[in-house]
This record gives sequence, structure tokens and C-alpha cells, in this order.
Amino acid sequence: MNLLRRQYRKLSRARKLAGHLRSLAILTVVSVVLQLLPLVWAAIDFAIVRPGAQALGTRFNIALFASLVLMIANFIVMLFVRWKVQKAVAQSQRLACIWCLYDLSGCEPHGRCPECGCLYRHSYVRKLWSKTPGV
Repeated sequence: MNLLRRQYRKLSRARKLAGHLRSLAILTVVSVVLQLLPLVWAAIDFAIVRPGAQALGTRFNIALFASLVLMIANFIVMLFVRWKVQKAVAQSQRLACIWCLYDLSGCEPHGRCPECGCLYRHSYVRKLWSKTPGV
């Protein structure tokens, strides 16, 4: 049982991927905000400080555009991964392997996953998936 608990303490691949995507999304948002600050400051300068000055026009930074595209693509990938995990867990009645999302509902109550060899126990797997938010 100790080996089983140690193995389940490790994050599953899906959770790791979600964590990486979340941190990438945060970094992308911070990047976009930092790149927008000079643009916002210039707009404030033209609108409030020097109201008679020429407007900004349609000039923008290519890095800002690339960051925006990256942020939107990252958001789409996060939604797709979340949908995939939710679908796999729902189809297996919360008995999906935490490492490979293999459906363990037709397997013995405890043993090794036929797909990846991970140790499992039905009650423990259900408990883990019930604690996972959004699944």
C-alpha cells in the first residue's frame, strides 16, 4: 500500500501538462501586459498630458502580436486538454488511470494498469478524481 500511495502522490501526466499550460498562460499574459504598458502610457500622454499632439495611429509592436497569438493558442490547447481529460474520466465512471487515462472500469479492483503498468486501486482512483476540480 505504501508503494501505491507514493506512486499516486506524484502528479499524473495530465495534471503536469495542465500545470505547464497554466504557467505558460500566466507568462504570456504578463508578457502582453508589459508590452502594452508603453502603448497605454503613450495614449494617456496624447489624450491627457498633450491633448493637441498627434494621435498614435495604428502602430503596434510585432512582439505584442506574437504574444497575443501565443496566448490565444495556449488557451485553446488548455481547453482541449481539459475537455479530453474530462471526457476520459466521465466515460470510465471516474476510474481512469491517473498516468495514461486508460479506462480501468473493466479491470480488477486493484492491480496494474494494462496500458502503462501503474499500480491502482479502484477506491483510491475514484477518490483522486473526485478531488480533482473540473473533472
